[in-house]
Amino acid sequence: MRAWVRERVRAGYEHLLRRELSGSPTHVAVIMDGNRRYARKQGEDAPDGHRAGAQTTEDVLSWCQDVGVEELTLYTFSTENFDRPADEREPLFDLVAEKLREFGNADAVHENEVCVRVIGDRGMLPERVRSAARYAEERTRE
Repeated sequence: MRAWVRERVRAGYEHLLRRELSGSPTHVAVIMDGNRRYARKQGEDAPDGHRAGAQTTEDVLSWCQDVGVEELTLYTFSTENFDRPADEREPLFDLVAEKLREFGNADAVHENEVCVRVIGDRGMLPERVRSAARYAEERTRE
């Protein structure tokens, strides 16, 4: 039942966004925040919220493509997040690395000529995330 309600809310929100946009911006920026709070409200752990946030991000990417947005910036990890416990940080790093590799390999990314760029102080990130970022950027450079 919860999944059905969530899907109806998502569909309604998407409809609202489409109606509200007259023409489309060329650049949209999103601050990804609230996934831990969302998970806790659902009785789940932070990594579950981060996975839900990743799915929402994929939906946003699709919406951007549908309405003609040319550039999407995702603010995904602030320096304050490094102060979180390792049991929250490490699954999030794993998820980011996984998604970067998925984007680097995704047919839709290549068909739509998406170019992935990771910005910020990469030196603070674990090597597995830096490696995945390099991979996604290399695979989508053209």
